[in-house]
Parts: sequence; structure tokens; C-alpha cells
Amino acid sequence: MTSELHHLAGAYALDALEDSERVAFEQHLASCDSCAVEVADFRATAAMLAEGVATAPPPHLKSKVMAEVARTRQVPPTVVPLRGRRPIRMAVASVAAGLLIVALGAAAVLRSGRTDGIEDVIAAADAVTVNLAATEDLEGDPGMLRLVWSAERDEVVVIGDGLADPGAGKVHQLWLLVDDEAVPEDLLVPEDGAIRQVLEVSDRTAEGWGVTIEPATGSATPSPPILYAG
Repeated sequence: MTSELHHLAGAYALDALEDSERVAFEQHLASCDSCAVEVADFRATAAMLAEGVATAPPPHLKSKVMAEVARTRQVPPTVVPLRGRRPIRMAVASVAAGLLIVALGAAAVLRSGRTDGIEDVIAAADAVTVNLAATEDLEGDPGMLRLVWSAERDEVVVIGDGLADPGAGKVHQLWLLVDDEAVPEDLLVPEDGAIRQVLEVSDRTAEGWGVTIEPATGSATPSPPILYAG
């Protein structure tokens, strides 16, 4: 049930859930940071899309409509029984998810210990989103790891869910690939497998990204294997 609730964030943000589903999702939302971020992202995206297509009505429109109302005979409304909104809800959720991916743009970079400023990086004009793919060296459930990078801001947002515990005395470390060399960036600090961080990155042009497991203090050179790359 919990797994299914994770997929209702888009429909909830667009008010497309049935009452029972809305109640169940809101109970889940109270303790799920991942869904809270997704709902906020969906709502922000919907607002941006609405603003982008909004146009002022012509001055004569109101008088024309009111004139038509005055001379149009009103008829009783036709009541049609509702048959469940699940197909519509799922379609809306799929469209919303697609729009969110487009709106997010490209790659994410981390600022250690910082979670403020995520929306600013995502909204940057040059923001690029990079989905880091798990390599064959990663065992078990790979979870999800995504970067949103703004070169103009020299910042990257790291968004992840379902990340495995790196082990005692170990951490995940982000690497920026430049001229075939791995440049160390900051350490990733997930909580219960989830991460939402903003990192400052050097003034470089990233050719790629990688994530390894390193000692708790970090490393100057990556320790194989690379677990995520993009």
C-alpha cells in the first residue's frame, strides 16, 4: 500500500484523488519527506505552466457573455453518475510527472549540510538535470539519484531516494569529471536513504558525474568501484 501511495503525489497536487485516496495519501504525506518534496514540485510546475499560458481576456468579452446569458434559456442540469476517477487520475499523474521532469531541466550538485536554495537552483535558466544510473558494481536495489546543476550559480542539487547504507565509517562522495579526471566534490549525507542537498561546485564545465563510497572524511581520489554515473 505504501508503495502505491508514493505514486499519488502528482494526482494529489492536482486535486485528482477520490476522497478515500486523498485521506490515505495525506496520512502518508505527514511522515514522508520524499512525497512532500514531490507534491511541492508538482504544484510549483503547475503554477509555472499556468503563468506561461495565461492571457488577459479582451475588454469586450464580459459584456458579450452577459448579453448571451440574458437571452439564453436555462435548462435543468444533466446528472451523470460518476464511475471512479482512477483512469483519469493516473493519466493526470503521468502527464504531471512528465511535465515535472521537463521543468526540472538538467543536473544537480550538492552543498554539504544545506537544503535551502533547492528551488533557486532548479529554477535557474541554465539548470540541467542528470539522472545518475547505477553501475553493474552496485548490488541490491539501486534506488534513485538525480542531480540538478546550474553552472551560473556554481551549485548542484542532489535528490535521491532508496540509497543503500554505505557501511560503518563510510560515506557517499560526489565526483565531477573534467578532462577525463575525477575532481572531488562534497560528501552526500542521506537520511534513511533519502537525500535533498545543495552543494557548491567549482567554476568548471562538468563532463560527467560519479558517486563512490569513501572513508567518512572523504577522499582526494575516487576509490573503485563507481556506483553511480551520469
